[in-house]
Amino acid sequence: TAPEKEETKPKVQTPFIDRAKLLITVAGGALLVKLITNVANSMAQSTQVLIMKNDLQFGEADLGTFLSASFAFGGVANGFLLGPLTSLLGGKVGKVVQNSACIMMLCYGLRGALFHPAYTVLPEDLLIR
Repeated sequence: TAPEKEETKPKVQTPFIDRAKLLITVAGGALLVKLITNVANSMAQSTQVLIMKNDLQFGEADLGTFLSASFAFGGVANGFLLGPLTSLLGGKVGKVVQNSACIMMLCYGLRGALFHPAYTVLPEDLLIR
């Protein structure tokens, strides 16, 4: 007996609209978070230099030094600290994100409490009004 030939049927491609809906369903949340955080980071970077120059009395040389040090630390942190920090925060992506979000919320809450006018934790000259 001769082996039976398999019939090859042409693949039916899913319509574009259905594929787009699937993409939004799967990655829509991540894209939304990316959009929101990019807008917030852009706003922060845009105003950071103005706040440092106008409110904190940084000169141009001071700004250059601060920004250079920030970029250098970012490079060192990405190069050498990312692996150990990932292990420390849980190892798996979901756990790292969850722990990072909790730590950021706690830090922002602490910072808000430290700089709140009703508290006198910090010396008066550190508060910018």
